[in-house]
Amino acid sequence: MKLRYSFLEDDYVDFNRYHFAHSPSVRKQRFTATIVITLSVFVAFMLLTANGELGVATRLAISLIIAAFAVLYLQFAMRRNHVRQVQNLLREGSMDGVYGPQELEVDDAGIRVRSKWRDSFVAWPGVRRIEDTDEFLIIYVSAIQAHVIRRSRIVEGDPDKLAAFVRSHLENHQW
Repeated sequence: MKLRYSFLEDDYVDFNRYHFAHSPSVRKQRFTATIVITLSVFVAFMLLTANGELGVATRLAISLIIAAFAVLYLQFAMRRNHVRQVQNLLREGSMDGVYGPQELEVDDAGIRVRSKWRDSFVAWPGVRRIEDTDEFLIIYVSAIQAHVIRRSRIVEGDPDKLAAFVRSHLENHQW
């Protein structure tokens, strides 16, 4: 069973954005950073205004508002920073062997991906999981490495049949 598709830079960036949003370890790290920074802002404001004319209730209310804005800004800033880091890394080196037309083929032995510059194979025990969204079909071969197929870039093949085939083989090859 085969899929032919194109893989471009924005597919790579969008996959990283998706992975960043759904990775348990990244979500835990983001949550921890948000809590620590928000509490730090809250405590700092309460301490800095302790000798002023503001009452405790007013200081508390202002601190909570500032902390809420800090949470919102941190979530936005962390996502934006992640995308910028990925884009900067992509500019550091040649990605000629990664972008362009791709062919992904699955059979009973595993998954093979071919492009103009590469030919790679992963046996089923090396495939970790599959994520199937409205936008992407993502076949993970490690915690951070995956075959990413944007559904709108498929020029040949049925992604739903391929996803079902992959799922059936993942169930049969539990590690």
